[in-house]
Amino acid sequence: MTSRVALQPGRGAARPRSLARRLTSAALQSTALALLVAGLAVNVLVYGWSHATLRGQAELQAAIASDGIAPALLFRDTRAAGEVLQLLKSSPDVRRATVLDATGQEFARYDAAAPRPPAAATQAAAAEAGLIEVRQPVVQGREHLGELRLAVSQRALQRQTLMLCGATVLSALLGLVVSWLRVRRVRRAVGRAENELNQLAYFDPVTGLQNRHAAMELLAGLAGEPAARFSVLLLDLDDFKLVNDTMGHAAGDALLGQLGGALQHAFGATGQVFRLGGDEFVAVIRSRRAGESAEHLGRHAIACFNQPMRFRGKLMPVHASVGIAEFPGHGATAQELLRAADTAMYRAKSSGKNGFAIYDESMDRENVARMQLSEELAAALQRDELVLHYQPILDLETEAIIGVEALVRWRHPTRGMLMPGAFIEVAEGSGLIVELGGWVLRAAARQQAAWQARGLGHLFVAVNVSAQQLARRTLIDQVDAALKDSGADPRQLQIELTEHALIEDVAANVQMLAVLKLRGMKIAIDDFGTGLSSLSYLKRLPIDKIKVDRSFVNDLSATGEDFAIVATIVGLANALKKEVVAEGIETPQQLAVLKRLRAQHGQGFLFSRPLPAADVEALVARADTFPAPAPAR
Repeated sequence: MTSRVALQPGRGAARPRSLARRLTSAALQSTALALLVAGLAVNVLVYGWSHATLRGQAELQAAIASDGIAPALLFRDTRAAGEVLQLLKSSPDVRRATVLDATGQEFARYDAAAPRPPAAATQAAAAEAGLIEVRQPVVQGREHLGELRLAVSQRALQRQTLMLCGATVLSALLGLVVSWLRVRRVRRAVGRAENELNQLAYFDPVTGLQNRHAAMELLAGLAGEPAARFSVLLLDLDDFKLVNDTMGHAAGDALLGQLGGALQHAFGATGQVFRLGGDEFVAVIRSRRAGESAEHLGRHAIACFNQPMRFRGKLMPVHASVGIAEFPGHGATAQELLRAADTAMYRAKSSGKNGFAIYDESMDRENVARMQLSEELAAALQRDELVLHYQPILDLETEAIIGVEALVRWRHPTRGMLMPGAFIEVAEGSGLIVELGGWVLRAAARQQAAWQARGLGHLFVAVNVSAQQLARRTLIDQVDAALKDSGADPRQLQIELTEHALIEDVAANVQMLAVLKLRGMKIAIDDFGTGLSSLSYLKRLPIDKIKVDRSFVNDLSATGEDFAIVATIVGLANALKKEVVAEGIETPQQLAVLKRLRAQHGQGFLFSRPLPAADVEALVARADTFPAPAPAR
């Protein structure tokens, strides 16, 4: 598995502070603010309470002293008034006491501090600037004799407040330290989570390569650079689903990891490889070697898959289809480039897979034409523009017509009669193939019922079924609806499926085919020899016939590779008690060889092209003698 490469969030952009750092800063700032507000509130409350207490004590002292001073004022005894004031020495907070008579003249005075030099006096005056003054009337009975004024110092209160502030600050600092220690632990956990989220956001867990999100960021950054030139290669593995189905998804993931490492090794020096998802990869090539063209890149990409990969002790062939787009010629944005590469990749896949294609604008025009054809085909299914032709299938020994294969045609309103090759691929790509397959089943069943009513009930009708009808689990319902609607004999209906369609989900398809067999229908494998041709599948699948693909019949002679292949297929089928149908018989020589190999049935232009139903009836009625086979050489 390739090593993980750190991804910069944006080219040329400063990397933002991590979430963990921002959370740490926010937590500490919040804690400091909370401690500051709480400490300030506590100090204000304590100071207010202490100040009120000090004033209350001073007022009480003034009331007591005024009672002692009243007789002295009444009798104008200054000495007695002074003695009463001297009692205030026991209260260190009282800095000064003054007794005024009823006229407001000073009668007696007490100062707690002795006279000081001028400098000390100045300092004392500054210190006592915040004295609390308490005024208490001096009365005797109802007579107002004067007033006692006390100046109470707040120095003790200020010292207490400063000590409380200091304790609050120390507590806040201690709280911050404790908070920092706890937040640091949380920060580490958040940092780990952040790294994991970053890994999930930018990296594919299966291959270790960067993912679609990272690819889009890189492409967007590169597209924004002036005078940038780079290539985008979109690689889609061919038939990779077979690996998952046959070996399991864990094995498929392991193989994807191995493939990702191989691609990174192949393109890492000149670019970067990403996994988009599923079985799709993209390579962004930022610097080409001297003289290297897009064709060189395509051939280099395909070469990565030319050699089978060693996986779990076995050599496994893996192929891919590659689409190539170049900046700025094929797109100005990341989305446009990926769409162009995707269009080219599907061109490569439709051209036979295991190849590459370079995007050009004609592909878009073809896509538009395909979309228009898809819309027209959907309308054709509603307007009854489709028709079936039937190619006779013969018993090769007696050369009697024993059945037909139903082949769809489209009576296009402007283009005339279209063969399947003109629209089947479009139907498969758009999903219309399921609806089209259901229509063919219904039409073929109605024709078989009509022939049965006309005395031609011995003719079976073979109908091709698509892989999507199997995958969507619609085949059973479509067959039952066709039989119910037409009243056809299910024993005279034959379902034909390709090897690829059957092995998509073997277990489910075995069950589905078993249900069709219970209906009395026969099952044939079409185009045998062009797929995996697995003997284990032949043993498990409830099939009745094997159809030899026309590619082996085209050059068939009494010797050679095609003869050996066809002989092997016929021998295998006979050993498994399966009937053999040879497709594409066009010459008497081919017919002679097939008879010699003991192939039971055949079809091809040697006997007849696909015909409308009425022409098939006429052909059967004439009981034409088909050309005699040439002697096998």
